[in-house]
Amino acid sequence: MTTTPKLGTTGEVLSDILGWSYTVAWSVSFYPQVWKNWRRKSVVGLSFDFTFINVLGFACLSAYTVPFFFADTIKQEYGRTHEGNTSLVTLNDVVFALHALLLSSITLSQLFIFERGDQKVSKWMIMIIVTIILSIVGYLIAAGVKNKIGFWYDFLYFLSFVKLGISTIKLIPQAYMNFKRKSTEGWSIGNILLDLTGAILSIAQLILDGWRKSDWKGVIGNPVKFGLGFVTIFFDILFIFQHYVLYRNNRGYQRHSAWDEGYIENEGAAEGEEDPLNPKKVGHAKIKVTQILGNDDKLHDDSLLNYLKNRDKINEDRV
Repeated sequence: MTTTPKLGTTGEVLSDILGWSYTVAWSVSFYPQVWKNWRRKSVVGLSFDFTFINVLGFACLSAYTVPFFFADTIKQEYGRTHEGNTSLVTLNDVVFALHALLLSSITLSQLFIFERGDQKVSKWMIMIIVTIILSIVGYLIAAGVKNKIGFWYDFLYFLSFVKLGISTIKLIPQAYMNFKRKSTEGWSIGNILLDLTGAILSIAQLILDGWRKSDWKGVIGNPVKFGLGFVTIFFDILFIFQHYVLYRNNRGYQRHSAWDEGYIENEGAAEGEEDPLNPKKVGHAKIKVTQILGNDDKLHDDSLLNYLKNRDKINEDRV
């Protein structure tokens, strides 16, 4: 049985404001990382594990939100199982999902273009991604064979839980990388601040719509949006703590994972000589990066390898 939404038109306007505000905040949150990678011409410090599984997650989110908003059969099935209420998936949810899939794919492509040091996708992440894909295909085949009524409806809900599971684990590799390197360099804090804003607004819209329509079951019935918001808030707070508290004073070589040992092995240098400008063939001398570069903020803007190519600047900054 449907009920008249509380607040009428005013409630719809408030919901739209919250919805499009979170969509803008979450959508814009992708750009600082893309820009940072392009500006530095480097993806050193950005977790490959996170980037790869992030694309898979948003593919699942897009596959879930688009049919729930546009497909009449799915909307009818939702109404049948939710006492005649309409789905709480909104147009801004669809716009965000598709935009997120596009931008996360662009970020993924940057891994193959820019300097990446010694970073690569871990074996355990490859296993997780393959397992998820096989699970999706297996569910699709099994449900198709049974030819159950409401098959696509159940399958889309399955994808939503896959997305929620991915969101729960996808940021762990980045948080661990920051911890291991004792630095957040390469990971955009602007992304995190916008992400946190979007998460709060997203949950606010969902709760408002659930209250207006007296459909609290619908709030829980949109697990990907409800759960994603809280998972996002948790990790965003963690990253903010890492950036502004734990590692706020860390500069220089610690921000470049390819050089985490604290020195560069100088190539082409005779024993006892210091020649940091040839990092391709390892010589005998090992010079502390901080002895050569100090705390020059230029390191924060350019990759270390590009920076080392400028001999005159290096000589000026040497201690």
